[in-house]
Amino acid sequence: MYIPQYFNESGPILLVDDTPDNLRLLSKILESQGFKVRKTVSGKMAIQAAQIEPPDLILLDINMPEINGYEVCRQLKSQEKTASIPIIFISALDQAIDKVKAFDLGGADYITKPFQEAEVLARVTHQLIIHHQQRQLKTQNQKLQQEIKQRLQVEANLKKIQRVFEEKVVELTNQLQRSLELVEQMQLITAKVHDSFAEPNIWQLVVQELARSLELDGCYLTMCNPEFDNCTITHQYLDCQDSKSCNVIESLINSPKFYHQLPPADVTQFCCWEPNSIQEWECHHTILIYSIFATHGIFGNLWLLKRNAEMFSELEIRLVKQVLYHCALVLRQYQIYQTTAVVR
Repeated sequence: MYIPQYFNESGPILLVDDTPDNLRLLSKILESQGFKVRKTVSGKMAIQAAQIEPPDLILLDINMPEINGYEVCRQLKSQEKTASIPIIFISALDQAIDKVKAFDLGGADYITKPFQEAEVLARVTHQLIIHHQQRQLKTQNQKLQQEIKQRLQVEANLKKIQRVFEEKVVELTNQLQRSLELVEQMQLITAKVHDSFAEPNIWQLVVQELARSLELDGCYLTMCNPEFDNCTITHQYLDCQDSKSCNVIESLINSPKFYHQLPPADVTQFCCWEPNSIQEWECHHTILIYSIFATHGIFGNLWLLKRNAEMFSELEIRLVKQVLYHCALVLRQYQIYQTTAVVR
């Protein structure tokens, strides 16, 4: 009889029979075909042996003392570790076998005594083939489930990446649109500054247009003496009637100590933190201070006020610098014009 080659590498077959002669005969038949065989003479020992090292197949005698084959089968099928092991029942030809009970308990087949070698090998081989195929199917199914899980994870990651990418595209598009708008507004403000040649009107125009273009809560121009002990607001534009914002700016403007703590830079940006109603600190304002220099030193400061912790972008800071640069050009032209007019 042909026996598949992979059976030589499979697990053992457990023989359970209280008659030693039967065990020797079955062992001889199976071992002659290369099967690995383990033997036990009691149901209790069979249960323990199957738990310690589960076999690929069990040949189980029905009529045994202490624990019969039916009870052994029931206990083995109730344990997760041994539930999938196929069981072939063994009974004498003259014994009544309850085939329905055997199959209900999970039995896969049965062999009658006296043993016929061809029948034993045929039934054992058939059950081992089925068991091997089921194990292969289980392994393939587990592998398939793992692949499905991995693919689902990859798809979820791809969707997440796509969502982040789309959000980033929207964000960058909005930033680009905002940048184009700011550049256009800078050009408009610059044009208005050059059109406003009368000196008293230029600074009010600047604070007003910057506040509107940058969507500020407020914009202030302050003039200071060199010691910063006498600073006043000369021009201002408020987008909202927030007395707290005004008080914050005024308290800082009138504090010489604050000016001396500023870093030596023409642009300074910081947040103004205040306690809220539940005594937690939060940023109520972001303030940008741009120092305006004249020949003798700092001429004054331009204060730009945003609500909450929204920081001024580099583009917005460049816009302020550009506007003030053109404002300086206009003022210089105005001074030259005034000097020329006096000479004439």
